[in-house]
Amino acid sequence: MRSIDECYVPLHEMLCTVLQLPADRVILANQGRGAPPGTEAYATYWPEPIRAHGWPIVDQEDVSAVEPYDPALGGSWTDLRQTLRVNMLLSVTVNVYNADAQTRIMRLVHAHFRPDISSLLHTHRLGWQSVSNIRNLTHILQAGIQPRFNIDIDLWSTFETTVDVLRAAGAPFTLHDTDNHIISKG
Repeated sequence: MRSIDECYVPLHEMLCTVLQLPADRVILANQGRGAPPGTEAYATYWPEPIRAHGWPIVDQEDVSAVEPYDPALGGSWTDLRQTLRVNMLLSVTVNVYNADAQTRIMRLVHAHFRPDISSLLHTHRLGWQSVSNIRNLTHILQAGIQPRFNIDIDLWSTFETTVDVLRAAGAPFTLHDTDNHIISKG
């Protein structure tokens, strides 16, 4: 995964399936969209990167020179392209509103044991780590008017970053021993 945007579609599909909601009633949060009309159930979700874990895996490959180089160095000058892959923990906040909100959110607690959800996560290189406690926001926000429940799902993913590394081109050097005799030049 190179961008957080890549997890929006699989998360949307997972939530539609588990919460048993139509696609237009599962909404990516923080887009400035209003709630769907009516009192039927709907959900919002928001994935957020939390932290990287462990050392990155680094792959290197030769690529054509990124910047101009001195032709005296030879005609096949190359630079390096490094791809760094690191395990990243994502926290997906899910809110379920209106009719049957409590029952629907309960379905998320062990959703990763469902074969269809497990396969979906695996296909998109997402790993299920844990789920928070279900939080009842109804009594805090709008007692009895609109049922609201909230949960956080922690997922693992591998994020990639690619960077071009320029090789040092044409830097002269002289290597001396302790008696100041030249050992090597380049």
